[in-house]
Amino acid sequence: CALMGPAQAFPAPGGSNTRPCTTELARAAYRECLVTAVSDASPLPEELPPAIPDYIPGDYARATLNNFCRLTNVARTRCFEDWSDQCPSETRSQLLDMVPRTVSTCEGQNLAQWFQDAFVSRLGDSVYVGCMSDTEQPIEYCYTQLGRDFTIEHEIDQLFTCVGQYIEANVTCNPFGVLSRVIFYLVVFAPLGTSPSPETLASLRCGVILDKMFWGVIHDGRLGPDLSDLKMCGYLIAAALLMYALYALLFKPINRIRKLHDLGYVAEGSFTLKETANFVRRRRQVGNLPPVYPNGWFGIMESFNLKVGESKAVNMVGQELAVFRDEKGVAHALNAYCPHIGAHLGIGGRVKGGCLECPFHGWQFRGEDGKCVHIPYGDTDKKLPDKSQVKSWPVAELNGWIYLWFHAEGLEPTWRLPEMEEITKGQWVFRGRTEHFINAHIEEIPENGADAFHLGHVHGCFVGASTDLRYMWNKLWGFAQHHWFAGWEALPEPDSHIGEMHVTHKMSIFGVHIAFMDVNVTARQIGPGVVYLMMNTLFGGAVLIHNVTPIGPMMQKVTHNLYVNWTFPAPFAKILLLCEARQIERDIMIWNNKHYEAKPLFVKSKEDSLIAKHRRWYSQFYSEHSPRLKFREETLEW
Repeated sequence: CALMGPAQAFPAPGGSNTRPCTTELARAAYRECLVTAVSDASPLPEELPPAIPDYIPGDYARATLNNFCRLTNVARTRCFEDWSDQCPSETRSQLLDMVPRTVSTCEGQNLAQWFQDAFVSRLGDSVYVGCMSDTEQPIEYCYTQLGRDFTIEHEIDQLFTCVGQYIEANVTCNPFGVLSRVIFYLVVFAPLGTSPSPETLASLRCGVILDKMFWGVIHDGRLGPDLSDLKMCGYLIAAALLMYALYALLFKPINRIRKLHDLGYVAEGSFTLKETANFVRRRRQVGNLPPVYPNGWFGIMESFNLKVGESKAVNMVGQELAVFRDEKGVAHALNAYCPHIGAHLGIGGRVKGGCLECPFHGWQFRGEDGKCVHIPYGDTDKKLPDKSQVKSWPVAELNGWIYLWFHAEGLEPTWRLPEMEEITKGQWVFRGRTEHFINAHIEEIPENGADAFHLGHVHGCFVGASTDLRYMWNKLWGFAQHHWFAGWEALPEPDSHIGEMHVTHKMSIFGVHIAFMDVNVTARQIGPGVVYLMMNTLFGGAVLIHNVTPIGPMMQKVTHNLYVNWTFPAPFAKILLLCEARQIERDIMIWNNKHYEAKPLFVKSKEDSLIAKHRRWYSQFYSEHSPRLKFREETLEW
């Protein structure tokens, strides 16, 4: 009664009346528990006698009383056996004297509060803080005696239960201390993929200092550790943050994602960038567009995003797809809608062998050809319906990506993407990825490869300057310049589907050429949506896999994946990837706001002739039935 609250918390069995909390048997049980806890008698039983619930109704009350006696057992054992010198006889006498007064009545006296005051304030400080502050006593010993065999699962679980236990006076449970240990684990050990031993964690004195500090504030209203302890704690925190920063710099790949409204737009009035992006998309004059989905290979997703036995819903090239990896590890792409009643196979569909099972009625469709091979009901043992089939799309997996072949005329692949052995055989290491969403026609993006003049005009300013075209030429950044020398050409048969760009990059600071920043790039545009940018630098070789995936008529997802050889320093590889991302973000501001000029006004020049040449080359990826953008004036929607 006293532990749980007022007497009204215990309704009498079978009625609305309450039993008085002064029931002799209940008081006797509490008295026995307390007396045993603060004496040298044998330990309390883990469970109370079965008769107790007859007088303290309810499973919760029984569990609470059991827990109370268990905690007092722990406190008694640790005080009188592990640290007998820390528990003077006068403290024991004071506690014994308080027992009769405490259990005599519950009016105006909360037993849990008394136990917290008595055991935590009197014994807790001497046992816990006394051991922790003993410079001759190994900290590992203190943790072991307090029962802190560390696992992160245990600590997080304890963190959630600690507040409740703390109120019930568990002297080993300080929620702030638990939190400090969890934080140290997440900052120091989790990034390294290791699990610390109890001794390793205990040696982090900062966790002990935080325990002591919060313990003192809560119980005594004073700060526990001295200034030197706090300094040590600060040093350890700084060291942990530095370790994490070094780990991120050296080992953690970059994952830079920019949504459509994150950049490339200028906010109008009081509107947010997201609202402005929607306005621009709706009102922009898109021009006389070529077909919106050219024929070729397009990246569906990176290989690591699709685990064995997993299915996902994907929308691209105007198709709703169900993509899954069968139990042999082979990736497949099917039309998403089940021909039975129309359920989406990629949302809730389960992989069964080499098939994808419909989440609605269990029809199973084979990944390699889309045929239904099993219907779990009806008279289908001999023959399945002729129309029980969905389209299976040609899929290829290489270079860390899953690709889909799209052709408006339904033709099988007429060319293949080349495999890069440096990637597939693990000779080069992955250093990160960037992902951008762009509001433009797909042809606008690869056309940049043939637009040599724009390199100096848009990308000549220092890469550290703003990606906002309005501010990138600020005089503050005028000390550094990028210099580009580029050319583009289409390859002859049988590689006529490939365009090749050669770029040399140089950089100067205050007019002085910085040789180690020189980069030679050969960019191979393979079809309408894939580019391999192969780079030679002072630090070694690198390749940037560039994928443009049309997820809407005027919406493209552009992804870059960087791989470098093992001798390429990780920090410089990441700088290279971030520089590439910032440069393309300048292009995005142009793409998001321009319209496609079907009949551009070219002047007689080498620069414009390359753009015209690229457009003629790119037109080979359109065919008679290639989808075009249909604009409905009545709704202003596609």
